[in-house]
Amino acid sequence: MAQPQVIDYGALYRVGYAATGPTPRRQPSKLETALFNFIGNQALDYWNSAWDKKKEIASKQEAFDDDQMTTVSQSSDYMKELYGKSIDIWHKERNRGQNLVAKYHGFPNSKKYKEGVSLINGAQSKLETLHMHATDRLKRISEGKGMNKFQMIMGEDGKPIKTKYSPSTDPYEMEHINS
Repeated sequence: MAQPQVIDYGALYRVGYAATGPTPRRQPSKLETALFNFIGNQALDYWNSAWDKKKEIASKQEAFDDDQMTTVSQSSDYMKELYGKSIDIWHKERNRGQNLVAKYHGFPNSKKYKEGVSLINGAQSKLETLHMHATDRLKRISEGKGMNKFQMIMGEDGKPIKTKYSPSTDPYEMEHINS
């Protein structure tokens, strides 16, 4: 037959706790409080500056993106398909770079920060090149349509110049090249 428990550990714990009373909470010193306040403010400043930098980069790109989307939306379906895919790819690449720069902005010599800057610069230059090509292409298409419809093109000074196709040029073929 098993013997019953002779010592009640719970009762001993309660007796010991009641005899000593609750321990007073240790108050942090003024130096500790000041140190933690300083560190907390530094962390908040770091976070706020990263957020501000990310917003600044995004706001600079917003006007460019709007202009670019207007150019592509004015174009034909073929151009929308052609440029739309590339624009999406480079937007994602630029956004990835912006996130890296914002995340590692306090460490400008770090590998990730430099990678983010190079991603932003590379993607932005490719987007600007795409925008320039799309704008030039739309301009050429517009000139071709104007040539077909009004037998005029715009000169360097912005004044219309009367033109005509050479007799050896097939107007049907020229119409399809411009569209």
